[in-house]
Amino acid sequence: MSVKLKYYILIVIIILSTMDKFYDQYLSTNIFGITVRYAHIIAIFFALILVKFIKIDRLLWLFIFSLIVSGIYNNSFMSAISLIFAILFSYYIFYAPALCFTIQNVNYGVRAILQSSRILMLTGIVLQLAGYTERMSAFFYEPAYMSIFLAAYASLCVTNSNLVKPFDYFLLIIFLYLSKSAAFILVILGIFFYLIFKSKKIIKLFLTLYMLLALYYFTLENNNLNYNIVEAYLSFDLNNIIKYSLQRTGERFNFFIVSLNEVMQSPLFGIGARAFQNSHNGIPPANIFFQIILESGLLGLTVCLIAIIKFFNSIKTLGMYKSFIACTSISLLITLQIESTYMRAYLWIFFGIFNGIILNNKKTNESI
Repeated sequence: MSVKLKYYILIVIIILSTMDKFYDQYLSTNIFGITVRYAHIIAIFFALILVKFIKIDRLLWLFIFSLIVSGIYNNSFMSAISLIFAILFSYYIFYAPALCFTIQNVNYGVRAILQSSRILMLTGIVLQLAGYTERMSAFFYEPAYMSIFLAAYASLCVTNSNLVKPFDYFLLIIFLYLSKSAAFILVILGIFFYLIFKSKKIIKLFLTLYMLLALYYFTLENNNLNYNIVEAYLSFDLNNIIKYSLQRTGERFNFFIVSLNEVMQSPLFGIGARAFQNSHNGIPPANIFFQIILESGLLGLTVCLIAIIKFFNSIKTLGMYKSFIACTSISLLITLQIESTYMRAYLWIFFGIFNGIILNNKKTNESI
């Protein structure tokens, strides 16, 4: 099978990983306590074309062990087993195909993120302008989740300008306006922090961000919440920045506090897999590290922190795409402190592509 055809298959898998709903119809069902998305089932057939047998990393086995320990301690063993099944599904249906393809075809792996993002954004624009969604979100539950997905796309725009076109910057501006997503502002903030860290031209970067905020300000409806937030940033009004930002997070900040309290009460073994969601109408903790502690205890958190450190250390030896991976990862880590969950399929695909780039680089260095 040609590389080009496999490339298009990866794009299809990425798009399928995002499909939570269409219009007002949720594309999922519940089987034995597990949310099964129809698009993910379809993705299995495409994944089989790309995936080759790969061993599961020891750290993932340790994390699975921590889930079992927490499940036994909290009398939620079956919930732990269902979560482990979901993790292994994500690993083989989303992570593994992306990893296997990108190890052999690094440039195409990165371009798959670029092309799938364009398709999703154009789809979102059409759906929103046609009246199917109140705010631009394509197939996602809400714009916040699409914002997290677009962290990689936005990072490509600022770190690999040779791949993108003026059209891509236009799409990002349109998304920011049509989605009015606070999560996307967090994504941009994460990218900005990375650029400040990497660039000596801090003043230039600051002025660029300031001008973008000013442009966004003039496109907003007067006296809405986003308008007030940007106005506070432009006037350096710290009190109102904090006040309006907390208001903009809606229930997420409240869930952040609730999940923090749960973590403080049960840090050693957590409260068991899905226990927080079961007691809060299916809503996960607002912070991925809180979620990890609550589901797998301190052992699970330790495993994840080791994995993050190991991942960032492996980036240091990269040449091409080093900035892209670092920028995206930092942006995602910042955004996921008050958004989403580590079980999003598109996150597994992203890190499959990132690790594919890393392993390709390692293989190249060893052959020299």
